[in-house]
Amino acid sequence: MSRAGNGLLGSLYETGADTWPLPEVRYNNAIPMKPVLLLALLLTPAFPQNPFNEKPSYARSRDFDLQHLKLELSFDLPARKLLGTATLRMAPLSGDLRELTLDAAALNIEGITVAGRPMAFRTADDKLTITLDRQYPAGEPIEFVIRYNTQPKRGLFFVFPDKHHPDRPRQIWADGDTAGGNNRYWFPSSDFPNDKTTTEMLVTVPAGWQVLSNGKLANTSDNQAAGTTVFHWLQDKPHATYLVSLVAGEFDKDTTNWKVPVEFYVPRGRGGSIARTFGRTTQMLDFFSDNIAPYPWAKYAQAMVDTFGGGMENTSATTEGAAAILEERDFEDRRWNTDSLIAHEMAHQWFGDLVTCADWRHTWLNEGFATYFEALWQEHARGRDIFDWQELRAARSITSFPARVAVVPQNGQEGNDAYAMIYNKGGWTLHMVRGQLGDARFWRAIQHYAKKFSYQTATTADFVESISEATGQDLEWLFDQYVYKPGHPEFEVAWDYDSTNRLLHVAVKQNQKVDAKPAPFRVPIEIETLGDSPQTFRFWASKESEDLYFGMPSRPQTVLFDPRDIILKSVTLKKPATEWTWQLEHAPRVLNRSEAATALGSMGGAEVVAALAHAGASDPFFGIRMDAAASLARIKTEDVRPALLQMLSDKDSQVRSAAAGALGSLNKNAATIDRLFEMALTDTSPAVRQAALAAAARLKPEKGLERVKPFLDDQPMRPTAVSAMAQIADEAAVPALLELSHDPDDRVRQSALSAFGTLGKGKQPVSDRLLEALEDQEKGDRQAAVFALQQRRETSAIPALERLANTEPLPNIARAAQAVVQSLRLPAPRPADELSALRNRLSELEKENAEMKARLDRLEKK
Repeated sequence: MSRAGNGLLGSLYETGADTWPLPEVRYNNAIPMKPVLLLALLLTPAFPQNPFNEKPSYARSRDFDLQHLKLELSFDLPARKLLGTATLRMAPLSGDLRELTLDAAALNIEGITVAGRPMAFRTADDKLTITLDRQYPAGEPIEFVIRYNTQPKRGLFFVFPDKHHPDRPRQIWADGDTAGGNNRYWFPSSDFPNDKTTTEMLVTVPAGWQVLSNGKLANTSDNQAAGTTVFHWLQDKPHATYLVSLVAGEFDKDTTNWKVPVEFYVPRGRGGSIARTFGRTTQMLDFFSDNIAPYPWAKYAQAMVDTFGGGMENTSATTEGAAAILEERDFEDRRWNTDSLIAHEMAHQWFGDLVTCADWRHTWLNEGFATYFEALWQEHARGRDIFDWQELRAARSITSFPARVAVVPQNGQEGNDAYAMIYNKGGWTLHMVRGQLGDARFWRAIQHYAKKFSYQTATTADFVESISEATGQDLEWLFDQYVYKPGHPEFEVAWDYDSTNRLLHVAVKQNQKVDAKPAPFRVPIEIETLGDSPQTFRFWASKESEDLYFGMPSRPQTVLFDPRDIILKSVTLKKPATEWTWQLEHAPRVLNRSEAATALGSMGGAEVVAALAHAGASDPFFGIRMDAAASLARIKTEDVRPALLQMLSDKDSQVRSAAAGALGSLNKNAATIDRLFEMALTDTSPAVRQAALAAAARLKPEKGLERVKPFLDDQPMRPTAVSAMAQIADEAAVPALLELSHDPDDRVRQSALSAFGTLGKGKQPVSDRLLEALEDQEKGDRQAAVFALQQRRETSAIPALERLANTEPLPNIARAAQAVVQSLRLPAPRPADELSALRNRLSELEKENAEMKARLDRLEKK
């Protein structure tokens, strides 16, 4: 950076310096994110069990090298039991190995042999310890044959017809979990990412079933007498055992030709949705293969299964929730959500599967990469503007979190913050890397990293070294500040112009602190001026307070701080409303117009409302129109209503939904309520109809229950209608809600159960129904009942909740039940205190869980 010193003016920076190149970045990060409540995060299996709850997850020491794992499996279907034989070939890593320990949780071990000789063993604390018949020297292969059976509590799920779903196709599926720990519940192995192995699986199932696992299908064989088929899958390239997959059941299947076979599985009867749902899969494979490395596995398959949330990136065989299947009626509303899920899990085939984090502290190398590459696919498919806009929203979400968790944690840390760091701050780290390197060098670094660590594990230090090797650039300063430490710079920026000396003065403060002491970041920043003489200046922000002076021939219309948003930060820009309104109308980048639209939402006044109304009606990018709707809703004065009503006619369904939601936050207005009910009946988009009905309910319409009930006969609207009944808070709805709490539609039934958190208090039939739901086969029913009982403060439910906490197979639900028991044993808060605490907690939860929303949105059930 060229700089000229001037003793009177402090530091004077000139434009055009090339010592710190900041090439125009073609892409910006798109990590779609909105806040959600903790309930969804605590309960959904779409995300990994928390790897940071108790202690650091340092790389585990290894006594042996697992070289091959072979599983021979069959099932006792009525008993939901797995019958297995696991053959593990391994070699000691040190001499004189006499005893070894495998991960094996709740497995009934029937016997273990080596070369036909029985071995002594013991089980305790989810471990299987085998005593060998002699000492084995380093490198000598040992092949164990372990016979076992289990009715798995985790990791492997039997999804069969039940009282709610009598026609559901039978399915069995595994969920190894992104942070590991689940597969040990259905086969013994070394269940940690730092020991990769080849695998194979022979699975016996009823004739007519499909079976999917890792690698290539070696063969199938039928036993007509027994009415069974054996599927033999072989994964001949090493991968981590948490990525071992099994999906079996009654599925429709389709295959398409690409460079390797590409397969699609959906529950039987839904095959007509395969092309609609997966239609862009091969385009994604092309994009990732062309930009990262050739696709590394024998096939790529996706299986969408019932009751599964989100996706799991099993090697060559991704599992995804069937809620992401696209039906014709909601294709336009949900296609990009499903595409994001598919792209995220596909990106893991390179980052997570081909290159795997060496231990769970470096999980961001899996999840942060997949999050960012999901975003890169969206930019490739949808363009720069959507990419920029979503990147900015992601940054706002990340920076709303307390600065207490690092991307690479150094100690045991609570998982809610950790997930925001792993997924989104991890993805944003790649965005910053790209901003410093430029596109060409960024892709060169990514390609070098993927090639160097193919079929191996890696740490963050390995990635930093790969960047240096591929580009010559040392970015340790970035990783030291953003990855190994928590937090981000919190800037406060103001500017003024000295017309006499033709100097632009920019005052920059960093307000973040560590242990109550200033802790400034050292980061490169661009400052851009807009107006008659637009210019760009560059400097390294590094102090608690800095005064910068730049030569300018005339006063700019506005000053932009990090205008391309390539440094993760929060920033408070002190500008008058007139400057923000000019920026909203004239800034060429979506990023800067979005920044202006959001800032104006905290101001108000006729000029501001007019500017937001104009942007909401005419900005060419739908996201800015959505931002305008959100800001008008924050202003809340009556003069915002006409603009929001006009936006209900926007050509984009997302804008119409945003406008409807905004109207639902204003004061009650009969004409607005009528308009929202009209939209709920007539709009062409199911998502808009749902948003309109929800907004109308929030306004507490007269005869609201009577107006909402007809929507129960409209299939896409039924879950929203149930929630609307609860929103209206009409006790007359309780009998209907009791009936709906037995509905065959999961979303309807669980919405009704959730409604009892606020309705039907003191009514024994409602309490009985919630206690019954605690024992339901459907996890969503159990979780809805847990939190409804908490809201009702039903201390009589404590024994049932304690039973659930002790017997629940899903850890998230068990933890939630235990937490509710603890809360119910505390004195009830006074109403005013309760309301204040609830508001504060909701605000915290919206911040702490914003990083999960995109994936939850994709599935609609979160």
